[in-house]
Amino acid sequence: MTLLTGEQLFLRYAYVCTDDRFSRGLIKEEHVATLQKLIEENGDPEQALLMECFADATRGLFAFAGQQGKSPWTKETITLFWRHHHGHEGDCRVLHGVVLVACSQKKIAVRVYGADAKESSDYFALNHYGLSLSAGDRVTLHRRVIIEHVV
Repeated sequence: MTLLTGEQLFLRYAYVCTDDRFSRGLIKEEHVATLQKLIEENGDPEQALLMECFADATRGLFAFAGQQGKSPWTKETITLFWRHHHGHEGDCRVLHGVVLVACSQKKIAVRVYGADAKESSDYFALNHYGLSLSAGDRVTLHRRVIIEHVV
């Protein structure tokens, strides 16, 4: 398992919003290429780049960190922010689920848990980051992309 920095973990969660943000004129074209390269090469992004490209999420992170009395860019703070306090609805919310079956290296069947059993649902998610996953593994998802294997 690859150990990620706080900035790398933040980028994994935020990156799935890149195309949408670019189409709305919120990210420059050159930044899209830089972000893609960072993801592909597991690079460590600069905080300034993350703040410019994902201003809403970084503002939320800083507000959350301030409320918790924590440093914003630690992996612990970023994990707590995205997993439990990101607070968006619909496509932007972070979901928790369990792997049902790995259909392929990139396509995974996942059961996502809602507030109660009636709100739980099964669907396919993308394993964009190539995580090693098996049935029963707990994961977090953002925009139907598996972001983390929760140990």
